[in-house]
Amino acid sequence: MRGFDDLEDIYSTDQFIPITWYLNAPYEIGAGPARFTGYGYSGTPSIMMDGVSGYVGGAAAGSMFDSYHPMYQARAATTSPLVVDAKYVVLGSTGTVTVAVTLEQNLPAGSEVVVVVYR
Repeated sequence: MRGFDDLEDIYSTDQFIPITWYLNAPYEIGAGPARFTGYGYSGTPSIMMDGVSGYVGGAAAGSMFDSYHPMYQARAATTSPLVVDAKYVVLGSTGTVTVAVTLEQNLPAGSEVVVVVYR
């Protein structure tokens, strides 16, 4: 997705991790249409950053970087009240993931829900 790739080129995975949800076969996963509906999108392609800053639309040529980058910068400047520490261990064909979520600041009003998705 043009624009996401550009952000990946300039930010490390400590700063930016793109996740793509597809709505149609052959790449569709169950959460794709649910996310699309939940965010109230009106078309594709669509982007959402931190679940609060969205953009609908694309470009026939070139990159969406000029639209996406200001959104990323605004979200990156917002301090998260949560710190997530995750560790994993893989032994043979099994693995264990341990995740600790620490609340370091009060949650903003209306943000009392933390959703954890795992597969």
